[in-house]
Amino acid sequence: MESMALDPELDLDEGDLDKLELDVRQMAQKISEYRQTLPDNLRNTLDSVLSPYIPVFPNFDSGSDPLPPSRLPIPETQVVPVVLGAQEQESGEKMIQFKERMSRNAVNIPKVVKRMRECIESIDKLDSLEVVTIHPAFRRRRIN
Repeated sequence: MESMALDPELDLDEGDLDKLELDVRQMAQKISEYRQTLPDNLRNTLDSVLSPYIPVFPNFDSGSDPLPPSRLPIPETQVVPVVLGAQEQESGEKMIQFKERMSRNAVNIPKVVKRMRECIESIDKLDSLEVVTIHPAFRRRRIN
């Protein structure tokens, strides 16, 4: 800032300085609004682009339910008789099994991460040891 004030070519009066400060504030506000709306805009764009490629499975939940769809109580108002072909029923059953498997795997992720951290810590601990100890079973026998 001081170099700008000392530069004779950049002789700014109060009006120009106020205008520049106002422009900077407006730009900061636009950037803030852009940062707030960008995730929603990207999500909407991605949804609209990918929606034609998503297969439609009738009577399937979104997968965010705590129980698999086959075990959820269905209110009588939601029961809609739908006749499905053998392939649709088979793919529906596979989708339910897939969702159940994914939920079981997701439950185990914290355990796996904890175990990985423990292993990394033990490896770092072994690396930090200055004395290299090799078990006698892994040493080469020298033939003279």
